[in-house]
Amino acid sequence: MILKSFWDNPDIYLMYEVTVGGHVIEAGDPIKIKGRGVFRFTRIVADIKKGKEYCEVMCMKTGKFRKFYMDQIAGPVFKRSFAG
Repeated sequence: MILKSFWDNPDIYLMYEVTVGGHVIEAGDPIKIKGRGVFRFTRIVADIKKGKEYCEVMCMKTGKFRKFYMDQIAGPVFKRSFAG
């Protein structure tokens, strides 16, 4: 995991990769959010002082940024291969 301090606030850390269900998700990878659909992962924000972690994602249809708690991540979206 890549950690770095957010601006000048030492209590907030940004992570640009995370492991969910044994799969490493990096910034830019499509992920599925439970009950919400597919989004593009941007980063994890961890606020140590408040004890909160959430995932920042970008909607692939509208380009808007949204935040979800970590327990709402269903996992990565895999590309289907049509071998034949």
